[in-house]
Amino acid sequence: MSFCASAQSVFQQKVNHKINVELDTNQKKLLGSIKTTYINNSPDTLSFIYYHLWPNAYKDTETSYAKQQILLQNANFYFSKSEYKVSIECVNIQVNSVESELKEAFSGIDDIKLLPLPEDLFPGDTIIISMDFSVSIPVLTSRMGWRNNDFCLTQWYPKPAVYDQYGWHPMSYLDMGEFYSEFGDFEVSISLPDNYIVAASGDLTSRKELHRLEDYAELCKSSKYKENIRAYGDSTKMKTVNYVCTNVHDFAWFTSPDFVVEMEPFFISSQDKYVRCWAFYNKENADLWDDATKYIGQTVNMMSYEVGSYPYNNCSAVDAPLGAGGGMEYPTITVVTAIDKYSLERVIAHEVIHNWFYGMLASNERNNSWIDEGFTSFYESKYFDRYYPNLGMISELIGKDVNIHGLNEISGRFSKELAWSYFISENIDQPAGLNSEEMSPLNYFILSYYKPVVAIYSLEKYLGEELFRKNMNSFYNIYHHTHIYPEDLRSFNLHGVQDISWFFDDFILENNYPDYKICGIKKDSLIVKNKGESLSPLFLNIGDSSVIVDGFEGSRSYAINNEKEFSIDPDFRTLDLNRRNNYFRKGFLKCRRPVKLSLFNIVDNPKYFQIPIAPIVTYNSTDGWSPGIMFYTSPLPKKKFEFQLLPVWGTKTNMLNGYANFSVFIHPAGKTLREIEPFVSGRKFGLDDETGSYFYKVSSGLKIKFQTDVHKNLESELLVRNISASDYYFDTLKNYQQIKYRYADYNPINPWSIDLDIQNGIGFTKMSAEYKQFISYNKRIGLSIRIFAGKFLYSSDEYYGNYNFRLYGNTGSQDYFYDHLFLGRNEDIRTSPQNIWAHQFIRNDGGFTLYSPY
Repeated sequence: MSFCASAQSVFQQKVNHKINVELDTNQKKLLGSIKTTYINNSPDTLSFIYYHLWPNAYKDTETSYAKQQILLQNANFYFSKSEYKVSIECVNIQVNSVESELKEAFSGIDDIKLLPLPEDLFPGDTIIISMDFSVSIPVLTSRMGWRNNDFCLTQWYPKPAVYDQYGWHPMSYLDMGEFYSEFGDFEVSISLPDNYIVAASGDLTSRKELHRLEDYAELCKSSKYKENIRAYGDSTKMKTVNYVCTNVHDFAWFTSPDFVVEMEPFFISSQDKYVRCWAFYNKENADLWDDATKYIGQTVNMMSYEVGSYPYNNCSAVDAPLGAGGGMEYPTITVVTAIDKYSLERVIAHEVIHNWFYGMLASNERNNSWIDEGFTSFYESKYFDRYYPNLGMISELIGKDVNIHGLNEISGRFSKELAWSYFISENIDQPAGLNSEEMSPLNYFILSYYKPVVAIYSLEKYLGEELFRKNMNSFYNIYHHTHIYPEDLRSFNLHGVQDISWFFDDFILENNYPDYKICGIKKDSLIVKNKGESLSPLFLNIGDSSVIVDGFEGSRSYAINNEKEFSIDPDFRTLDLNRRNNYFRKGFLKCRRPVKLSLFNIVDNPKYFQIPIAPIVTYNSTDGWSPGIMFYTSPLPKKKFEFQLLPVWGTKTNMLNGYANFSVFIHPAGKTLREIEPFVSGRKFGLDDETGSYFYKVSSGLKIKFQTDVHKNLESELLVRNISASDYYFDTLKNYQQIKYRYADYNPINPWSIDLDIQNGIGFTKMSAEYKQFISYNKRIGLSIRIFAGKFLYSSDEYYGNYNFRLYGNTGSQDYFYDHLFLGRNEDIRTSPQNIWAHQFIRNDGGFTLYSPY
């Protein structure tokens, strides 16, 4: 939500906070008072201020946070007990010593309030807002909360919304979709039990507590067995610790009596100063966290050089519970959860980098998540490029040097490309520049963390690393500690003359992708054609030399000599739509890419023309064990044409059997159809090993997926097909037609689906409907409902009973479409009830699990 301002000049409010708060660790409560000094630097006169009371996000199941959890397929909070559902109360509110009160801002929304001002706040004027507040701390499900002895106090105090050149920006607390806050100075006094160790934003100014913490950190560092470290203090006493944090837009703190603490001063070479790097972690994770301060220091050092100076004295990472992702950033401090050292280093690097992108270059994370998460993830990749050069794709994902199908020989950036390209192949891609609330949950992750990274790598390669860094340093020097918008980034190329509009217009605001193709060689020239929609630059390798060319339409030719191999963007630094046409070799048996057989291949290496194969063994009671080889297209990346071909040899019947499927995927333009899949499939297997009889079927048709609401987990599909299949009882081939529609809502509370099916064959036409729903009583218990109805619309004298609706569902002999796999299709429960395979059935029609002849 935003509201237009009367003036569009750029300005920035200053909002300072002085907070006194006491933590009751037994009652799980905060009691505090806050004095906020609000300086109106805008050209507008303000009559009210929007306030964020984000602890109210946990108030009940009707909040924006609670509703989003359902969209994220997470019902934990919905079914949680009362200790998970809490609120904040604000009383004794005064504005310039005049009593006031917080009022409803939007109907039904309790985590945004409106504070009317007793007098207009004119441009350049200052007001002081004071209030007392109490917060019931929830069991942790998102970012704020407690678990065991750990407390995470984030988004915990009453906070004014941002007012900038675009107006007010009130926003509810969400799990998916982060924040936007005003810069200011914080003075925070925290009272809590003496044995609790505090990790917080900014500088600890309580000298006695600081010396005590430093001594404790030295003890922890020198102790080989962290579990033997003495208790930090006396749990029966209280203490007050004071923090200051200057020119930041948030304040977070974490506390536990069980923290192990380590501190290392790290020299920041580009600033010629030391930054104190702190790690607060639990004893059981000591082996995991023993290098955490090094990771923090390395990140601060790199970012100070690549982007701009780090103005703070401390930088901390905290091992604490988190319900929203693997880490979360706050000014000078981050909370991290990790399962191994590699993921810990990656998350620490990512979250510390957020001190620049979110902390000092403070974009509106809710509206432009691609800025903070995209640039942060880009520099996270550069961190690993710097400290772990030549990290391959598998190593990028799991942190181990395992080379599967040569994938570790190519850049780790390819893993990010696989993610966003899959969404393109499913026709569910969205522009990265959307507001996070407009994105689907999966797209939020891809469009914020993955797609922008490759786009920024394109920009860096186009400009060159030195010019890119020079531009970034200048951009930081101009905009640090301000709110930045995408239009500010359009001026990024401050020291160059290149046009970078393609970065924004094609990669961020739209889904225009490049697809440069090497067409071949004509005389002494290499022909390259732009088949894509983007005019982004071409990165062309001719032999061992590389060429960077401004984007173009149509075809271009490039002079060549004796070079043998040619490629486009071999190090995966652009959003190329189709890498299969990016390679060309000349000479004997020339081809675009070397051919390679790949055993059990899942992910295609784009540098090869791979033929995936997999030995496989099938079984049914008629054919016995049937060895074979499967030929297939790899699942990733998804292709426009895919096939699976599985020939097997029946050892009992001595027959060649198998399965085959061929599909084409078409993505129509428009908002109605998501995907059209023409397909042809078939299968053949034995029916009776004594007579040598077998069945076969060929099915051809269309599968149509309709577009649905991206915010919900919905399915809307139509199947239209013809089936030519053996008749089980007669040695004939019969044709059937089927139209089937399915609509499903997979929400985690009360999921439901409906299937409508019309079948036609010689002598009959029948229609059926099936409705399923699960009605939840609590997280584990609910009522499952299934309703089925069927009717014959037509039947003739040629009709016979194998097509009947049945009370119990269909056995193998009654599966006349041969859609399902049966281990004993020929086994009959009526004549061989002792045979276990005879008891297999399809739970359709009536769906009873007890056999009935009806």
